[in-house]
Amino acid sequence: MTASAPAKPEPAINVPASDELKALAQAYGLEPGYTDAFGNPQETSAYALEKVLSALGVSPCDTPKACQQRLKEYEVASWQRVLPAMMVCREGETKVLRVQLNTMPKEPLSWKITQEDGHTHKGELQLTPLNKIDEYTHESRGLLFSKKTLYFAWQWQLDVDLPQGYHRLELAYRHETIATSILAITPRTAYIPGQLNQGQVWGAACQLYSLKSDTNYGMGDTQDLHQLVNLFGNLGAGAIGLNPLHELFPHNPGERSPYSPNSRYYLNSLYIHPQNCPEFQQGEEVQALWEDARLAIEHNQAEPLVDYVAVADIKRPLFEAMFKRFNRYELAKDTERAKAYFSFCKREGNALVKLAQYEALAEDFYKQDEMLWGWPVWPEAYQDCHSLEVKSACVRLQERVRFYMYLQFVMDEQLAAVKQHCQEQGMPIGLYMDLAVGTNLGSADVWMNRDLYSLGASVGCPPDVFNQLGQNWGLPPAKPSVMAEQAYEPFITLLRSTMRHAGALRIDHALALFRTYWIPPGETGKNGAYVQYPAKDLLGLIALESHRQQCLVIGEDLGTVPEWVREALLDWNIFSYRIFYFERGEGGRYLSPSDYPENALVTISTHDLPTLQSFWQGHDITLRQDLGLFPTKEKYEEELAARPAERQHLLDALIHQGVMPEGFSHNQAEYEGELPKPVCQAVDTFLAQAPSKLRMVQLEDLLGLTEQVNMPGTVNEHPNWQRKLPVTLETLENLL
Repeated sequence: MTASAPAKPEPAINVPASDELKALAQAYGLEPGYTDAFGNPQETSAYALEKVLSALGVSPCDTPKACQQRLKEYEVASWQRVLPAMMVCREGETKVLRVQLNTMPKEPLSWKITQEDGHTHKGELQLTPLNKIDEYTHESRGLLFSKKTLYFAWQWQLDVDLPQGYHRLELAYRHETIATSILAITPRTAYIPGQLNQGQVWGAACQLYSLKSDTNYGMGDTQDLHQLVNLFGNLGAGAIGLNPLHELFPHNPGERSPYSPNSRYYLNSLYIHPQNCPEFQQGEEVQALWEDARLAIEHNQAEPLVDYVAVADIKRPLFEAMFKRFNRYELAKDTERAKAYFSFCKREGNALVKLAQYEALAEDFYKQDEMLWGWPVWPEAYQDCHSLEVKSACVRLQERVRFYMYLQFVMDEQLAAVKQHCQEQGMPIGLYMDLAVGTNLGSADVWMNRDLYSLGASVGCPPDVFNQLGQNWGLPPAKPSVMAEQAYEPFITLLRSTMRHAGALRIDHALALFRTYWIPPGETGKNGAYVQYPAKDLLGLIALESHRQQCLVIGEDLGTVPEWVREALLDWNIFSYRIFYFERGEGGRYLSPSDYPENALVTISTHDLPTLQSFWQGHDITLRQDLGLFPTKEKYEEELAARPAERQHLLDALIHQGVMPEGFSHNQAEYEGELPKPVCQAVDTFLAQAPSKLRMVQLEDLLGLTEQVNMPGTVNEHPNWQRKLPVTLETLENLL
């Protein structure tokens, strides 16, 4: 017998960090600790700091000496930048730039600013020892000699009146350009529609795929969205809230989470309604395929859960036939529709091409082997989107590349039509869209910009009231330093693409604008570290793009969110996201509607939380226990025992506010099973009395459903993102 290898010791995840490690972590924006959702201070362990620093690209720093060396490397790199790639300045604020050079210039520097409209400003910048604000000495040692490099820093106050927008700054010395930067001048606050100052606007929130109708293919689509706008627009609604419509994975439609997308920049083509496309209306071949699929469509419509694969199996041949007709009768004849397509492609540029290339390659590899689910497991040469192998393969697959570009054109066209329909209905908001916090590891977004993302960590959150194990969302975080180096171009493009058809945009997990919880591989939400992000820059860019797109912005500020974050969001007129369940005061009592802020969206629940009926019945507690989401049995029993008091608090709040319907008991113990519909409606009436400018009601709550849309902490253990509403749109009107 051979002796077995000694067991590998478990990492000491609770060992405190050394001072040297803390200093290095602070330089890279890692926070030494945080206050959790229960009010308890939590110190970030040495283990978490080391792992997250590694995920940021820092070489091993497992000894004090290594930490000191890494810190020196960081300092040198930071001093080698002459100007930041972008400076974001709030309108009315003094424009101050830091200029860094490794020499003391003997002559003035010249500068030039080119505004977006082409207007230019020019001048000279005199850098002298007298106005120097900082300096740094770097000593590099060789075998025979050492070399010292001096760096100097000056503060430059730019006294130029610039309009809102993005302007190019060039800095030159002796007629040679030494640095360029973008000056982004932003409004003081984000955009708010004027109608919101005339009283509270209400809207209906839905999961688009969950809509049932006599016309869809087994999941909701853009035609259903048209119907929903009609229905609620006629009832006086000002907004229709939607789940993220981000593009998922056409080659593998079973990957269904809208919060783990293939691309946040583009739209899920499965939401296309073929009949609303000219290529369907004018194509006999396409219509014949649809007729042949009628029985399969009716079967999908009758299923209680969305079968994405079955829907894709029907729609894909239709899409291909539509594309074939588009090539033959539109592109070949250079029609107005063809010109609209080329205009769309020009607007989207290389990003659209790369998305389509990725989807064509993904489809090709997946057909060969289903284990090749995405770029991280493709042959190495294809993991680089710029490789010769990728270019060669895309020439071979050029027809499929154009096919996927066409689908994005059609989906964009159909969503634009819905936006126009909202305007015709007089909705002050229209479509209220949702921007997911991140993108899937195996996504086109990561593939086409590998430098931006860390592949050695996942985004998540520490334990909170509803998720006592914390959450690991499996999404690669963006590196804040690379965001800045890329002049925030991907972030700006993301805002433009998601705001284009929206009257309001919800930014999921808005805390990520300030700090993001990075979790090392294989760890739970208990063992991560917060990494700081350039919040002031990001908030300014949001404000600028919201005005350009005329789009209200809501920041989802739930969970472990410090009060100063909420204050910063409100300072920029980014609406708070207030959930009835969470708005509690002393002893767990519900706050009065008058305690809610004006600039806020209020609602009873969300897709990640129990419906009102589930909360009342305690169904959410037993479900989480069944799914193993409580850390201990005692925690489960503790929460179960506390629910009756929470139910009584709910009734007490309705009674105190004077909205409790007559004839219904004021004692929670006298209610068995479901909470009566009039009492449920009273909760919405309660929120209607808040000064908050926007109120949303989930269709699940409107229909008194028990099952929640998504159960955080699960993947396939719960039918997340699959549940359909129990009634069709054609009959929904009679139930409202």
